[in-house]
Amino acid sequence: MDHTHHPSLQLLDPAAQNTLSNSHSTLFQPLLHRLLMAFCEEQVIPAMTAEEVRRVVYLSRFHDIGKQGLPRAVLQKSGKLTMEECRVLLQHPALGVRLLRSIPALRQYPYYDVLCDICLHHHERWDGGGYPDGLTGRHITPYVHVVALADAYDALRTARPYKPSLSHGDAMSMICGGACGAFDPEMITCLQELPEAFFAACYGEERRVG
Repeated sequence: MDHTHHPSLQLLDPAAQNTLSNSHSTLFQPLLHRLLMAFCEEQVIPAMTAEEVRRVVYLSRFHDIGKQGLPRAVLQKSGKLTMEECRVLLQHPALGVRLLRSIPALRQYPYYDVLCDICLHHHERWDGGGYPDGLTGRHITPYVHVVALADAYDALRTARPYKPSLSHGDAMSMICGGACGAFDPEMITCLQELPEAFFAACYGEERRVG
């Protein structure tokens, strides 16, 4: 049985497709795949088989599924969010896991824990400054931390209602300078050593989210 495309995951498709149409979820997956492979090769994260990488990349498409529970006015706002709107936005990882846990059949999925980990912890940061659990360092699953890094980079490179897309150089400056929160220093070092062509393979053309 192909546990990546498990039948129980089809139960998530309606919510996932609606989320994907208004987010970057389908855009950052090629980058995530390349980063996982590069970080494994450089031993920045524990070794993963090709199948394990493929599984994480596939499951990462559901990382923002909790945004289904947020008001459209917050997700599509073109201006700066208020403090209350920011508080609402920060709820999406927990809302995502709540959705996953509300589907009994999904609990039989062999990689249910991996799916929940990605959904809940893709905004955690190395120094504990992330959310919702404030995990630090190695308490964050390594491949989930790579999801977080790819998520942050793609969010900068992708146009949103409230901002234009940024160049590779500007995105790297923000991530490596800590503007997007703290990431594993070894990952940042490896990231800086990757040639721009590495990213151009995913971002060769301007990408916009409608």
